[in-house]
Amino acid sequence: MTGMEISIEDVARFPTPGMDFPGSFSFSPNHRYVSFLKSQGEEGSRALFVIDLETGKEQLVLDTLDGGRGESLEEELRRQRLRQMHRGITRYFWTKGSKIVVPDAGSVYVLDEIGTLPRLLVNNECFSATDPQSSPDGKILAFVSGGEVWIIPIEGGIARQITRGEVDGTTRGVAEYIAQEEMRRNTGFWWSEEGTYIAFAEVDDRHIPTFKIVHQGNDDTGTQRVETHSYPFAGMRNSMVRLGVTDLEGNTIWLDTSEYEYIARVKWATDRVVFVQCQNREQTQLDLLKFDLPSGVRTKILREESDVWVNLHDMFYPLKDGRFIWGSERTGFRHLYMYEGAGENCTAITAGNWQVDSISAIDEANQHVYLNGTVDSYLESHTFRVNFRGGKLEKITNEPGMHITNISI
Repeated sequence: MTGMEISIEDVARFPTPGMDFPGSFSFSPNHRYVSFLKSQGEEGSRALFVIDLETGKEQLVLDTLDGGRGESLEEELRRQRLRQMHRGITRYFWTKGSKIVVPDAGSVYVLDEIGTLPRLLVNNECFSATDPQSSPDGKILAFVSGGEVWIIPIEGGIARQITRGEVDGTTRGVAEYIAQEEMRRNTGFWWSEEGTYIAFAEVDDRHIPTFKIVHQGNDDTGTQRVETHSYPFAGMRNSMVRLGVTDLEGNTIWLDTSEYEYIARVKWATDRVVFVQCQNREQTQLDLLKFDLPSGVRTKILREESDVWVNLHDMFYPLKDGRFIWGSERTGFRHLYMYEGAGENCTAITAGNWQVDSISAIDEANQHVYLNGTVDSYLESHTFRVNFRGGKLEKITNEPGMHITNISI
């Protein structure tokens, strides 16, 4: 058996050999299609494909876009921290109305139906759109441009600015460096469940020293060769972050998280209740806070503590009946727990000498959690289904290896 020859050129290019496989799988809201990105052509640019679940037919939906002048530095850095290094189409998402939104180089395009041509919604000649997100009803697109949050009807229209700081060195709607790089929080704003409000992070970097990165191989001269960033050096002060909530007319209230160093996670339960996870600087404490709107009244629901470190996760799910599912490592293994709305009457959904790696889906109608965990071996992660009350795990995947699943509920 002979080994495969890998050239220096192969090692230096992206993606590396053997790592160019389809990704970004998603089901359409009408459950007719599964969509994904995969490379095509010698340059490996990614294109958007769908499979019709009724016929099994694969279809190329979109392969190239003309984004124009290019994305902002904020969006370029955000993509790097998301490890979105491919060429071509690197991100897309479905709206509730089964439209597809495709950001490209600061512009935003919309596919109204499969088989139609993309429609330019946000032109980067006017706005360099960062982190576009659809409202839950699929009618409005929010994005960040120039450090402020803007909204525009997805059917088309005039963009409106709904946050205003107008102070150099501050932004609204952009996740700070530490949140993106160290906490896996890549967004700085969050739509409420009915699209009435948007919560947003305001970041103040005016006290943060700058750090210059010189691109030695750049043929340009002067400022074109240098990137200047606000960089919180070890042991120094971090960005100052506070959390606001605005309606779509720009009326803002501020939520009190002032005693915490980090805003780690934000999640809406209803249009009147938003949950916020906050940590101290040492990250030995994690508090789950509940804010009621429009009053802004705060309630501490629970606290996780460790002598060493509290790991962040994305295993918090508020349920429609007022309960919530929460992930915790309190036993030494990460497991799922069911809480009453006030953080009381905790019962274990999973237990044992293994850990829950992630949650794939919550099926509230049938009271099931679909999770990925190391039940069989710490060398593998399989998908299981378990009842909200706990009990026996039903194994979904069987092939050996690490599994991450997308489930259409």
